[in-house]
Parts: sequence; C-alpha cells; structure tokens
Amino acid sequence: MKNILFKIFNYLNYDKFIKKIFIFFWILCFVPISSRLEDIYNLGSINNIRLIVPLLSVLLLSLLLIKNKNFIKEDFLIYFLFPIYTILLILFTLTNQNIDSYLNLYWGFAMLIPYLYLYIFKNKLKTLRLFLIFSLILTLIVYTFYISSFFYLFIKTHTIQHFYTLGLNHINFLNEFVIHPRSSGLSRMALLLFFACILLLLTQKKKYFVKILIVFIIFLSVTLILFQSRTSTFIFLFLNIILSILLIFSNKLYELRIQISIILCSIFLATFLNYKINLNNQFSNSKNLPSSYMLGEILVKTLKRETMETNYSSGRYEIWYNIIEISKDNIFKGYGFQADRLLIKNESAHNLYLYSLICGGLISFFFIILISLRASWVSFLILYITVLTNKKFDTLILISTFITIIFLLRGFLETSYGIYSLDYLFFIVCFFINEEHYKKLFIGNFNSRK
Repeated sequence: MKNILFKIFNYLNYDKFIKKIFIFFWILCFVPISSRLEDIYNLGSINNIRLIVPLLSVLLLSLLLIKNKNFIKEDFLIYFLFPIYTILLILFTLTNQNIDSYLNLYWGFAMLIPYLYLYIFKNKLKTLRLFLIFSLILTLIVYTFYISSFFYLFIKTHTIQHFYTLGLNHINFLNEFVIHPRSSGLSRMALLLFFACILLLLTQKKKYFVKILIVFIIFLSVTLILFQSRTSTFIFLFLNIILSILLIFSNKLYELRIQISIILCSIFLATFLNYKINLNNQFSNSKNLPSSYMLGEILVKTLKRETMETNYSSGRYEIWYNIIEISKDNIFKGYGFQADRLLIKNESAHNLYLYSLICGGLISFFFIILISLRASWVSFLILYITVLTNKKFDTLILISTFITIIFLLRGFLETSYGIYSLDYLFFIVCFFINEEHYKKLFIGNFNSRK
C-alpha cells in the first residue's frame, strides 16, 4: 500500500500533472466570494457547494503537493506574515466568549488555503505569472456578465437615475440573473482591468489589436468613473499620475501622450453621459439647455459622487469611532473574524487596519501593518529600479505592482485584503510575484556591484 501511495505522489509532480490543472484549482478559490456563510447550514444547496467544495479541492491538492523537506523555505517570516495574521484571528475567534462567531472560522481557513497553494509555487515566477493572468481573465468574464446585466436593465427600463445606485434600486428586477451587479464591485473590477490593459498597451512593442484595446480601455475607464465609487475614482486618478511620472522619467513620451489622450477622452465621455442623464432627469420640462456653469458642476459630480453635507464619509467616521471604542474593551485579542459586522449592526469596518484591530486587537493590527509596509516597500523598489535602469518594462511585473498599490490604497477606506475577497486573492498572488521579482532585482544589482 505504501509503495502505491509513493508512486502516486511521485506522479503528482510539477512536470506531469501540476502544469495541467493548477490554474483550474486556483480559479476555484474565486468561487466562494460573495457567498452567504449562513447557507452552510442548508446541506445540499448550490451555495453550500460554492462554500465548501472549491476550497476543499484546493486544500487536498495542496496537501498532496507539500514536500516535507522543502515546504519551509527561505524568507519564512516574510512569506508567513499573512498566515500568522490569519492563524491569530482563528485563535482569537475560538477564545472569544463574548460573541458566538464560531461559524466565521470558515473565513480564516478560506484565507489560509489559497495562500498555502501559492506558497508551494513561490519559487516559480513563471507559474505565479500564470496565476495572475488567469485571475484577470476570470475577472474580465465576471465583469462582462455584470456589465451585460446593466445594459439589460437599461434596455428594459430606458431610465437610469444614477449609475452608482445600480444594484441597489433594481435588485428585484434582476433576480433572474441570480447575481446582482453592484456599482462599487463593477468600479473595482474596471479599475483592475483598466490598469492591466493600459500597461499592456503602453509596454508592448508589438501592438496587436491596438484600436480595439484602446476602445476597451476607454470603456473600462468610463464605467469606472460613472459607477462612482469614490475610492476607485481617487485611485484611478492617483495611479495615472504615478504612471505618467514613470513614463516621463523613462523617456517614453509617445506612450505618455497615448495615456493622457485616453484619460481625457474617458473623462469627457463620462461627463457627457452624466450630462445627458441630468438633462433627462432635471431639465425634461425646460426648453433651455443648462449653462456652462452647470456643465462644470456636472464635471465635478462625474469625478466626485455627490454626498450629503452632513454625511460626507457615508457613515465611515461614526463606524471608525465605534470600532475604536469597542476595541478598547478587548484591545489585545479583539473579537474574532467578522467582528465589525457582529458588533456594529452588520456594518463593514471600511478600513483594513481598524478591521484588524477589532478582530484581532493590537497583535493582528501589528501584523497587518507589517504586511502593508513590506508590500509598499517592495512595490516602491520595483518601480524605482524600473525607472533607474531604464530597461524594457516587464508588463506583468508592472501590472502586479500597480494592483498591489491599488489594494494598499483601498485599505484606507475599505476592508480590502484583510478578509477573504477578490482583493485578497489578487493581493496575495501579486505579493508573491513582487517578492520573487524583488529578490531577482536585488540579487542582480548586488552582484553587479562586486
């Protein structure tokens, strides 16, 4: 029996088996996203299958691939910052006697399994790149489905009051779609796809389907702006400034002109569409067109979603204050996974660091700070060395770096990669890619100075 198991294990190696199926198992990690944890009680339901089977499959494959002697490799602390953070939250959830939150342990193990899976491939940069590519392809498929739902809604109703209310005011109408598009989710997916596509456009010498790609990039940026997640819009503008600086210092002025043209065109189109919506909604009974002042006001509202003067933060300030006050009562351990939703009337913490504080106290807060600082430092070094050496841009490395920065910025206003989510799955694969490339750059520069 032992000989049979040994032969099976030897057969399950990188060369014969993993190259064929490892991407499929990585994509399975995306399936539980947006599932309802309460459905785990409904044995046999489709949602129950979404919650258990994908992660169980990835876990079993990961266990088969672990090689006892090679599993714990170099740079242990750096690569295990996230698992330590997650394991601590699992322990704090188990020891928490104030809240019945043991069901939320699922999300802890859900965070460990894909990280374990990626860790097995951590020294294989080419394989990690494939993880990122297929993650982006899967995001494109989901985005296409969501945006198709939006156009279906538009064709049926012929009216849109505000783009950012999509998925809130029309949920009942879209029940037949099973999954309901939300403006913030669409905006985030558009943000990821936008930077992936524009970096592909600007860094590749062989331009395939350039016109189609430019049109698609403009479409992504227009939807990103119109769905008006203020977080996504800010990151969109900020990172385009960073990209412009990168192109200037790399003396890629032609690419810079393309980028600026795309951004200006996108803002113009988004403003025009918002203008038409405002025209239909507010001036339908008037024969006069809005003044230039009104057009300027619409431009501002296009880039910055209108909010109530008394609630500019969409309730975040009050939530943050409550989290800090509640955390004081259990400052070292916190209250376990999803404590923000359990203690603050089903509200999200809307901040990665405060989420870690209320869930895992100062200990988990410390580890999430280390993770963010490490990811920030590696991303900065990659961009700096890319500009300094003025070599040919590595498209996938730049995409990975920009995606990392996107989620680092999102962490200030959203829970982001602190929970099992699209942010988390993208963040950890980019974390591994950036670390491997950083080691390659550092070792190369160090050896060249000898």
